[in-house]
Amino acid sequence: MKDKFTKVLLVIICILLVVCLFQIGDLRNEVRNKYNHISNNISNVNHEIMNISSNVYNALEEEASLITEESYSLENPDFENFTIKLNASVTPKEYSESRTTATLYVGEEAYPMTREDSTFKASADIPLFMQNSVTKVVFREGDTVRTEALDWWIDPREEAIVRTYANFGGGWSAENDAETEIQTIDINGSLDVDIYNKTGSYITKAEVVYLIDGETVKTEIAELQNDNQREDYNFWDSVPLNISIEIPYGSTLDICSVITDNYGLRHVNIAERIHVNDKGSMHDQEEDWIWRAGEDIIYDAEGNCIWNPYDYSNVEFDFEIEL
Repeated sequence: MKDKFTKVLLVIICILLVVCLFQIGDLRNEVRNKYNHISNNISNVNHEIMNISSNVYNALEEEASLITEESYSLENPDFENFTIKLNASVTPKEYSESRTTATLYVGEEAYPMTREDSTFKASADIPLFMQNSVTKVVFREGDTVRTEALDWWIDPREEAIVRTYANFGGGWSAENDAETEIQTIDINGSLDVDIYNKTGSYITKAEVVYLIDGETVKTEIAELQNDNQREDYNFWDSVPLNISIEIPYGSTLDICSVITDNYGLRHVNIAERIHVNDKGSMHDQEEDWIWRAGEDIIYDAEGNCIWNPYDYSNVEFDFEIEL
């Protein structure tokens, strides 16, 4: 009888333990949910505080500012002197028609501004292939001088000229002829191009150029499917490549995208490089990754290189092209 009672008691205890475990699990879930709820509320409050702080900061900054509007535009790039015209305008909150003068500072250079209605304007020729800083505008009324920081960072190369990138997709097969010391490459792939048209700058022609040791051996017109003459328009396109090229031993084949824009500039991108050593083996060079699918090199209408971003890459760049 005593054993039976003990067994019943153990069963009851086990049941109670199971019930307790379920209750403990429920309590854990409830605590976890409460914690998540509180964390979300804290995050929302912090977000609201940040928004309020930002709004207050912007309101105070606007209140303290001397001007109500500011803007600039770029036009008329000069590819002989490598400059572009910067047009800047600022509208002060208060001014005297007879006494207020304004001066715009581009870097350390000062440019007097002229007033048209309530807006002061100035123009300056700034370097085309450099970042330019418009630092401030200074208003003067007699002996009173007031300065408003502008902190405009202007990169005409980025903002006013077509940008292009190109990459080779696909593969090739090779047939080696040791007797003639020529490697025949059968290319079967695509030239994938990214083009960034700008205001006043857009592409007019696209070509695929094959060069061996810098000399053009074949040029093909690339038919792009997008609206490539639309300004302020970014697009991607793909051009099929199916061609056989003979590469002598000890030579390098460059597959290039050459994009011509409405200024007559030609934007050259190296999409792929194939090196054949003096024994007929193909190999990559250590620096190839730097310019493969990299930024465009720019040539003028006469074929002169006017912008080579790899001048700043601290590597020896052996690429030359005659256009």
